[in-house]
Amino acid sequence: MKIISLAFDLEGYPDIKGEQKPAIVSSIPDLFSYMSYCLFPGTTVFGPFLTYTDHSKFLHATPLSTRWALKIVSSMVVAAVCLGLSVCVLPFLLNEPQYNKWLAAYMAAASFRYSHYFISFLSQSSTIASGIGYDSNIDSWSFSVVHPVAVEIPRSMSMVATNWNLPMHKFLKNYVYKPSRRYLGQFGAVLLTFSTSALLHGMNFQLSAVLLSLGTYAFIESVLRMKLSKRLNACVLDRPCSQSGCGHRHKSVEWWVVLMNSGFVLLNLFHLAYLGVMFDVTNEEPGLQEQGFSYTHTLKKWAHLNFLSHWVALGTFILSLIL
Repeated sequence: MKIISLAFDLEGYPDIKGEQKPAIVSSIPDLFSYMSYCLFPGTTVFGPFLTYTDHSKFLHATPLSTRWALKIVSSMVVAAVCLGLSVCVLPFLLNEPQYNKWLAAYMAAASFRYSHYFISFLSQSSTIASGIGYDSNIDSWSFSVVHPVAVEIPRSMSMVATNWNLPMHKFLKNYVYKPSRRYLGQFGAVLLTFSTSALLHGMNFQLSAVLLSLGTYAFIESVLRMKLSKRLNACVLDRPCSQSGCGHRHKSVEWWVVLMNSGFVLLNLFHLAYLGVMFDVTNEEPGLQEQGFSYTHTLKKWAHLNFLSHWVALGTFILSLIL
């Protein structure tokens, strides 16, 4: 990812409108600068992705302070809490026999999400410990890898994709989605972006099916909510309107707008439970999770839930066509 981004930043690339962006990095880095970027200890083990420009910005000494230490400690505490929820609390609740299959699916998906938060906050703490993330404008350390609240209370599936891994989202948006959209259109660029994500994560049917479903869901929801927003003249887009730039007649504080947006939150929680159940390994053989499951395992998990999420997505797509 670092090498790909550096190649784009050295040459420049066309944006969504087809306009050529100038090179961000003016010249090829020397050997030591290049190796310090690619093999930087702070991001080698747990990540996250950094551009060469971001990396170079932090090469100069950053002031170590109490705030720096507190940011590291607080990130590690949050990581430990997420680990406890993932491997202790949620699996314990998952074994309760009175849960129906959908509640069990939500618990299994939540356990997987919190394991991801654990790695993300560990990544955040190791990155800050190495000196990345100091903002001199506000004299504070402000580097984020994930926003769990935006995932756990998902306004839209596109917000889930964005906040699941912020540096990864930045890479995919700038170096895959934007350069390809002018050639493939919006939906084609979305599919290419999520296919690239699947390839970078380790291509297997299980992961590819989840990521491509997520990308398709996000696109369908975005189109539907854009049409609803125009017809109703209301703040029901997949992303919240800015306070100053909102031109809708019906603002997000009106009761029926709140109710509609809340309905989409519940719909997205349903989709997350369906997609996340794929990573439930409670009753699976040890070691299978690392190598990925076969397509029969994937279809079996979704068949247990009657493929309901995909049927709902199809219904949502048909509704967007009608509108």
